Amino acid sequence: MTTTSAVVGPYDPNYKEVNIDTLYDIVNSDWLEYIIHFQNIGNDTAFNVIVVDTMSQYLDLSTFNIISKSHQNLNFSINHGNVAEFRFNNIMLPDSLTDPIGSNGFIKYRVKYLSTLPLFDSITNFADIYFDYNAAVRTNTAVTYYSSHSSSVSEIHSIEQLLVYPNPVNDVLNFHYYNGENSNITVRICNILGTILSEKTFYEKNTVLESSVQTGELTNGIYFIEFFDGINVQRIKFLKQAF
Repeated sequence: MTTTSAVVGPYDPNYKEVNIDTLYDIVNSDWLEYIIHFQNIGNDTAFNVIVVDTMSQYLDLSTFNIISKSHQNLNFSINHGNVAEFRFNNIMLPDSLTDPIGSNGFIKYRVKYLSTLPLFDSITNFADIYFDYNAAVRTNTAVTYYSSHSSSVSEIHSIEQLLVYPNPVNDVLNFHYYNGENSNITVRICNILGTILSEKTFYEKNTVLESSVQTGELTNGIYFIEFFDGINVQRIKFLKQAF
C-alpha cells in the first residue's frame, strides 16, 4: 500500500531566470544571460528598490555586463567577492493595485561561466529584493547544470543499502532499498535546495523494497531521491534528462 502527495506553490512575480539550463561543453566558456524580475505588490509606492544577487562560484565576475534595465538611476557594485548589488534610488515604483504594469521592473545582465565547472554539477543563483525598508523578498534559484551528450547511457548509482537506476533518468527512476529495520519507508524527490517536490510512503514489510518513482513531470536538472525510515535518511543525487 502506498500514499502519494504532490507539493505545489503559488506564482511569485519576483523571480530570476537564466537563458541556458544545460551546458554540454565548457572547454570554451561562454555567456549566461540572467533576468531578475521584480514587482511592488505592497500597498504604497516604493521609493527605493535594492536587488542583492548572490553569484555562483562558477561565474567569472570580471566579465559581468549589464545588458538592459527597466529604470534609470541604477547604481551597481560587487561586494564580498560574489554579491552583486543593484540599487534603484528614487525609483518611485507604484504598487500593483494602483498600476499593475508600472509596478514591474527588471534587470538583465550577462556573465561568463568558468571552465572549472565539474560534470553534473550546476551553476545556481538567487536574488534578494528589498522594497524600501521591508524584509527581503527572495527569488527562486536559477539553475544551469553541466551535462554530457554521452550521459544518456544508463548508470546504476548505489550507496550502502540502496540502489538507484537509471541515472540519468527520463520517466521512471527505479530503486532497491535494503530495509533492515523492516519499517515504513518514505521516498522523497527533492530539488537542489532541499524542497520536497513529491513523496511516497511504502508500508510493505519486506527486507528489500523494490519499486520506482515517476520523474516524467520534472524539468531537466539535478535532483535528490531520499529514503527516510523514521530515523535515518539516505540520499542519492540523480540527473533528470529527457532523451
